[in-house]
Parts: sequence; C-alpha cells; structure tokens
Amino acid sequence: MSPGRAVSADDSGPEVYRGHFPPIFDLRGLADAALPVIAGLLFWAVAVRDETAEATDAAALILTVLALLAAAQGVVGGVRLVGRFRVAAKARHMRLSLDEERLVVEGLGGPDGRVAIDRGDILAIRERGHWGGRGGRRRYSEVYVITSPEAGRTHLTLPPVFAESPGQLAEALMRWRGPVQGPADYAPPDPSRLASRVYDDAARGKTPDGGVVIRHGRGWLGRGPYVTALLGLALILRWLRFDPETAALIGPEAVLSIAFGAIMVPIGWVVLSMREVRPRKGLALVITPAEVLIRTRHGVLRATFRNLEAPRIDERPAWSALFGLYTDRTLVIARKGQPPIRYEEAFLGAPAEVAAALMEAMKRGAGTV
Repeated sequence: MSPGRAVSADDSGPEVYRGHFPPIFDLRGLADAALPVIAGLLFWAVAVRDETAEATDAAALILTVLALLAAAQGVVGGVRLVGRFRVAAKARHMRLSLDEERLVVEGLGGPDGRVAIDRGDILAIRERGHWGGRGGRRRYSEVYVITSPEAGRTHLTLPPVFAESPGQLAEALMRWRGPVQGPADYAPPDPSRLASRVYDDAARGKTPDGGVVIRHGRGWLGRGPYVTALLGLALILRWLRFDPETAALIGPEAVLSIAFGAIMVPIGWVVLSMREVRPRKGLALVITPAEVLIRTRHGVLRATFRNLEAPRIDERPAWSALFGLYTDRTLVIARKGQPPIRYEEAFLGAPAEVAAALMEAMKRGAGTV
C-alpha cells in the first residue's frame, strides 16, 4: 500500500494508515549527514596549512574554529539523524486507525505499544510550520494531535510515516475529526483566584480544574554563545602546535587565561539566563478556562481570554554555534489594547502549535467540560 492511502476491511470499518519508511534525508537530513564530512575536510585543511605555514598563522586558527563549529553541529545533527533512524526502524510496525470513537496508534509508545485517544478529546490537528511555507513535498515533520485536559496529555506527536506529506496526514485527520466548536453562547469566565496562587499550585502538581500546564523547555540552552568556547579550544589546539621556542615565549599562562575567559562566556550566559528561568518553577504556561499565566522575575503575568486575540507564531532565520542556521520561532499572544506577549518556542516544553491551539480551544470553550 502506498503511504497516505487509508484502507479498511469494509465500508463501516476503521480507516487504517500503515507506517512506511520516513523521509530521513530531506534538506535538514542531508545537511546533518554532510556536517561530519565538512568537519573532516576542514581538519584536513588545517593539517595541510600546518605543513606550509607557521603555527601562528591566522588562517590556520580560523580554519580550526570552523572545523570545531562543523564538528559541534555534526554531533547535534547526528543525534537528530539517530532519532530519525529509530523511527524508521519501527515504522513498518506502526499503524494509525481511525474509527467512529477514537484514534489509535500502534507501535508508537505506551505500556503496550498502543496509544488511544477518544475522538471527543481531540481539540485540534496541527502541522508544524506556516501553511504557505510547508508545501506538499515529503519532509521529516510531525503532525500534532492536540487533546483536552481530560485526556491526560497536551498532545500526541505523529511521526511522518503515515502519509506522503505531513499536510496530507493533517488534512485526513481534520476530515475525520470534523469541526471542533464550543457552546454557541460561550464566554470565557472571569478569573476567580489570585494569579500567583493558581500558578504556584500548578507548579506543585495541582492543575486548575479544566486547565492544562505546559512545562518549561530546555531548547534555549542550545542557543548560547558557545562559539567563544570553541575559539578558546582552538587557541589551545594552536598553541600545542607551536614550536618549543614560540610556545615558551607566549607562555601557557597567557593562552590558558584567554581560553578560560572564552569558555566562561557561555557559562556566564547560562547563569544569567537562569535568573529568568528559575522563577518559572519548571512551567512555561498555565492555561485555565479563564486565562493564561506566565511567571517572570517580576511576578505572574495574567492574560485573560476575554482580552486575548488569536495567538500566532512568528518565524525568522537565526544562527547558533550548535544548531547552525535554523528557524527561530516565537509564540505571540496578542492582547487587546496592550502589548503582545512574546514567548520563544525554545522555552516551551511543547511545540508552539500545541500551545496556540490549546489557547484557541480554551477561549471558545472547546476545552472545557
């Protein structure tokens, strides 16, 4: 059976999508696979340069920094590729079934390798990225099934093994689920408790009735100024290449001091960033039927649904030493008559699409009992 085609035993049976080999080597996958090769070529260029130039040659230092950058990004890319190959190894055993009552995924996870979600608990289906930029081509991108608080999870992530493209799978799931509407006369309630108390209770594991918590993410750690640490390592490697006379003239103390200072830059960045992260107590967002709560160093920021407009996701190109060129994504929570709240996805423990869909559902009452 070709990927993306549903089959059923009879007209009244469930739609069944069987897993197939995912598109591991899309543009991102090809780049990840090429990075170790690029790093090897750069280290080879450093060795060639050392044969024809002095150890103090500036070009050799630059090549060493570039080689270390490619190696670091190659490690991160290698971890991504390993994850993709793990999904590929299980793809033939995966199956997605859609019947009148529930969505069932086999081979994905759970105690018995089976995950089931009642149809009524599904609030939205989201494909990652903007509609205009996704296209219909095969690519390694997940589809998110966003669920109500009663389901015991915020969302289920479906790997790209059930259809030719994530868009095709998302469209099929939306057709099966049908429109999700709240009560016609629904209006978000007014907050009834002190915001800090609701937030602190959620941090202790007591989620507000009808609400949902999105944990804090750790993706922000990969965006630090690690290039300075690589520069410090490159300085040490170049110093080790010096002849004894030049090495003694410069002295290990000077080289190690500069390298130590360069390595301390990302450490200091993490320490300063933790001043913003620690007060959040492991939570990114607390979403109740009445409001969205976000904690900052200065207290809890309360955004009521009566005052909220539709959230959106902004994207822009960015670069980091570990990720290379990537897309930086920000969840923008627009408020009537007030500046919008901008929450970077790197700080979220769930995809930005999931957080946005949960807010939309809560605002119209689709996520309430």
